Amino acid sequence: LDDQTPYYAWLTKNADAVVEKMPDYHVSRMPEFIATTCDADNLALAIEFYGPIKDQHEGMARSYDIMMDESNQCLRLKETYQSKFDAFLNGL
Repeated sequence: LDDQTPYYAWLTKNADAVVEKMPDYHVSRMPEFIATTCDADNLALAIEFYGPIKDQHEGMARSYDIMMDESNQCLRLKETYQSKFDAFLNGL
């Protein structure tokens, strides 16, 4: 999804049911595998959702940190190289 607002709206309403049905080791890795993004708005949504709960699930704080590192790295690279990449594509 380009705009993950509907996803996070649904997840916020259904978080307890989702967490209850998932094994703990999957719950703890949700930020890393589901929320890593290269979009600042989607990262803000992930921070808003996972920030308050990351310390409630064993291992989730580490997964949250990984999500933050990977997303911020992608955003930095995108900011640095996106215009050159766009120029390359326009030249094809």
